[in-house]
Amino acid sequence: MSLMLGPIHTWLFRKIKLQNELVDNIIAKSIELKYIEDDFKDMIDRRYGVLEDGDLADICDSSNIHGWLQSRITLVENRLAFTVTFITDGNEDRITDITGVAYDFGKRYPKEKLEKVDDAYKFLGDVLVNGMPCDRVNSVVSSDDNSILWEQTVDIHGPYWECISGNMEFYEAIKEALIIGLLEETDFTFEKVNDNLYELRRK
Repeated sequence: MSLMLGPIHTWLFRKIKLQNELVDNIIAKSIELKYIEDDFKDMIDRRYGVLEDGDLADICDSSNIHGWLQSRITLVENRLAFTVTFITDGNEDRITDITGVAYDFGKRYPKEKLEKVDDAYKFLGDVLVNGMPCDRVNSVVSSDDNSILWEQTVDIHGPYWECISGNMEFYEAIKEALIIGLLEETDFTFEKVNDNLYELRRK
């Protein structure tokens, strides 16, 4: 990858920061509900590290932008998987509150008018962390003016959950709730067709 910082790097880092913000929201709500103690965030910070604040140009390793961004993806993926697994350990029903946080997070996220289904698909791609662009996680199967069907060709998230014996279904539930929130005030709906197939459709 080029050593020059480009728009794609800023785009990716913004998505990383959004996922980190979602995790912080989940932690804050879980503290409020007494699911975890106030010191949980300090514990997870020590375990996985902290995402830096500031502009990307000021904080990244410009000699290895690709590696630096990949390490931050790993950081926020680990933080999400560990946080959810810790909170739901022995209390799986708590996932309902966690998905509620994800839905609210998506609903609050600012969005412009999405005219076409392609706009909605791009919008989701601009928010969700799906590895590095070169991972090519999603592949469009079919599309027309009213719907777009895509396949997740790479399990980019599973390893983060598997390494801590987490429930990958919880990740899927969080993702679905987030997407539904993101699309709440748009003309489009989201459906998980099967384990690897998803659809956006005009209402």
